[in-house]
Amino acid sequence: MASQSTTDQSLVTTRTLEFRLQKQGLTNKPESAFKNFYTPKNDFFYSNSPYLDLDSKRREIRLLRVLPPRSYAKHLKAKPWWIPNNAKDGQPITVDKRTIYNMRFLFQKYGIHNPNSPLIACEIVDKVPLSRVDGDYCAISYCAGKPTDTAVILVDGLPFNAFANLEHAIRRTQRSWTSRYPKKELLLWADQICINQRNDVEKTRQVQIMRDIYQRCNETFICLSTPGCENQLLWVPRSGKVPAGAS
Repeated sequence: MASQSTTDQSLVTTRTLEFRLQKQGLTNKPESAFKNFYTPKNDFFYSNSPYLDLDSKRREIRLLRVLPPRSYAKHLKAKPWWIPNNAKDGQPITVDKRTIYNMRFLFQKYGIHNPNSPLIACEIVDKVPLSRVDGDYCAISYCAGKPTDTAVILVDGLPFNAFANLEHAIRRTQRSWTSRYPKKELLLWADQICINQRNDVEKTRQVQIMRDIYQRCNETFICLSTPGCENQLLWVPRSGKVPAGAS
C-alpha cells in the first residue's frame, strides 16, 4: 500500500512539473512530441549504427553510460576501440597531434568544429530488460527544441547530432551527478539516443512503455534551461519529492 502511495505521489509530481514546463513553453505538445526526434544530420551515425534490436516481449531498453567531458582525442585515447580505421589498410589510426590536425576537416564534417573542446560521450548499454534495472538508472526530461539546432555527442565513438538542448541537459546532469556521487557511474535514459529514431516499430513500442521507464528510474533530471540561458536543473528522486535546493 505504501508503495502504491509513493508511485501515485511520484506521478502527481511528474505531471505537475510537466504542466509547469508547458506553461513556460519548454515542452512539446503531446500530439507533436515525437515528430521531430530525428535529426537529418545523423546519416553517418545510423549507417554505422551500434544499435541492437530490442525485444519488446522482454521489455528491453537501452541505457547510456555517461562519461566525463573530454576532447575528442582524449576520448579516443581512453577508448582505443573507438578509433576509426585507416581506409587504406584497415588498421586503427594512430591518435597524435599531427593526425588530429590532419583530420580537422573530417571532424568539421561531423559537427566537431574544435577537436580540442570537451565533448560529452556515452557508451550504449543495450538490450536491458526493464525489470533488471529497476532503480539502477536515471531518466532525463528536457525541451527538444528545433531539430536543426544540434550539438555533437559521441555515442560509442560515433558523432551523434543530438538536440542542442539534450546535449546541454546531459552536460548539466553529468555535472550534478558527479558532484553528489564522484565515484559512481551515471546510467541515463534519454529518448533521442536510447530509441532508434529510424525504426518506427521500435519507437512505437518504446513509447508504449515510456511511463514505466520513468517510474522505474531512480531519479528524473528535469532541465529547465537551454544553452546560453540560466542553468536550472531539477532532480526528482523516486519518492516524487523535489529536494530542497535541487539544481
